[in-house]
Amino acid sequence: MLSNISQLAGEFLVATLLMLGRSGAVGQVEPMRGQASKPEVHSGLSGPEVASTERALEAPAGDPANGKVLYETYCSGCHGTSGKGDGPAAAILAPRPRDHTNRAFMATLSDGYLAAVIKRGGAALGRSPAMPPAKTLSDGDINDLIARIRSLAE
Repeated sequence: MLSNISQLAGEFLVATLLMLGRSGAVGQVEPMRGQASKPEVHSGLSGPEVASTERALEAPAGDPANGKVLYETYCSGCHGTSGKGDGPAAAILAPRPRDHTNRAFMATLSDGYLAAVIKRGGAALGRSPAMPPAKTLSDGDINDLIARIRSLAE
């Protein structure tokens, strides 16, 4: 039951943030003080769910065109349409959403790690709880999102 409540709360948060952004209720985004700018190494991911997610989602290449549609639908409210972490909801999030255009940082992240964060959400991997799990997306959709995210850092 707690898992269902957590999932609903995450979905509600995303819907609310997207609604605020589309309504213009969220103002201009200002950089957050103290936000880390240097890349972090993401290691130590383990467990059968992460391992199977990495194996299942790293092999096939995704479709960046479909990924763009998915990104605009599911990610742009926080990460912005250009992926800079400046979406309409970013102004009220702490920490700010990741900048997917930061080539040096994005190069430190494996596709498997991105897949795990998208599929399981930030809190499941010790990251921001504001990043909800995308439980309704297929593995193919997640691969397409990863292809889009990678294209933003080129």
